Parts: sequence; C-alpha cells; structure tokens
Amino acid sequence: MIAVAAMAWSCGSDSGVVSGPLVEIGDWRADTAELISYRGKLPESMQPVGTNEEIIRSLLASLVDRHVMILEGEALGYHRDEKFLNRQYRLLSKRLIETLSRGVVGSNVQVSEAEIEEMYRGHHWDRKILPAHILSATEADALEVIRRLDQGADFAELAREFSIASDADKGGFLGQYFGPSDAVAGLVNAAHGLPVGDFTHTPVRTRDGY
Repeated sequence: MIAVAAMAWSCGSDSGVVSGPLVEIGDWRADTAELISYRGKLPESMQPVGTNEEIIRSLLASLVDRHVMILEGEALGYHRDEKFLNRQYRLLSKRLIETLSRGVVGSNVQVSEAEIEEMYRGHHWDRKILPAHILSATEADALEVIRRLDQGADFAELAREFSIASDADKGGFLGQYFGPSDAVAGLVNAAHGLPVGDFTHTPVRTRDGY
C-alpha cells in the first residue's frame, strides 16, 4: 500500500512542510527531510521543473520508482550476487577516501592511508559476517538461552529448540553475509565486533523480540 500526503514546497527552505511520512511502501517510509535530501543530490540536468505540486509529485514518483527497483533487485537476489558485492565494496572504499580527502575532516588536515584504513576497520567496513540468531519473545527467554550457551550448549541446537524465528530449523543461520550497513542492523551491529564463533552475552532487542 502506498500513502501520499500533500505538502507545500519552498525552494531552499523546509518551511511550510508537513510532518510525517509522505510515501509508505510496506515498512519503508519517505518523509519531507528525505525528499529534500534526495532533490539536493540530483544533478542540475535531472532537477524537475514545473509548479510546486508538479515538482513534488515528480520527486515522489522518482523516490518510489527507485525503492521499487531495489525491492525487485532483492527479490531476484541481485544483492547477493558476487559481482554486485565486489562493485559495492569498491565504490564504498572510493567514496570513503574521497569524502575524507575533500574536507569533512578539514581542508588543512592531511589524512594518511593508515588513518583511512584504521577508520575503515574501526567501523567494520572491511568485513562481512555470516550471522546466526536465536529469536526469543521476551528478554527473560533470551537470558535463559544465553545462560545455556555460557554452559556450553550448542547454538544451532538451541536455535532449533527455542527460537521463534522462521529459520529456527536451520539452526538460526540467516543464510547470507551482512555488512555493517545491511538489513537487520541491530543484529549485525551487535555481531560485527565479535570474534568468529562467539555470541552476544546480553540480549539484543529488535522489533520482533530479543
């Protein structure tokens, strides 16, 4: 379902803009701030023209089209394609270096390759993980699972026995690699700093449970 709210547009300003989402597609929402940000990133040749209403409708349509294409690409599995992931990694590396070099840290500050690499690794941008999880309905249930793991219980077996997620029968494995900016951010952020094979020793709260 897509819901669109009317809003007033003021060039160079956000005055007169209504609050709340302008577009909703499932769990995805685009608000006024995102629309303004999106317009600001468009090159001059792609800027919409016309009345305020025509400009807003054009920007919203473009945002929706882009999101639908992303959903379609994910449905077809393109986000797991090795060539796509390699290209994404190279573009992220290039963008990070360019951003740091341009002046985000100051035009008079020289940033060495070692400092860039340290920041890159510090944010775990150099690594992807293959995580597994055990989803519990309550924090108490999650703490009980952690207690059993501390006692040496097998993670996959506990997932099959206690997890309420749809992947419980797979031992809780999510089945794909994740980077820090990928989906299920709470889980990924909690797991990224862990050594391989370790688990979180405090419950991680998500919208579906713990």
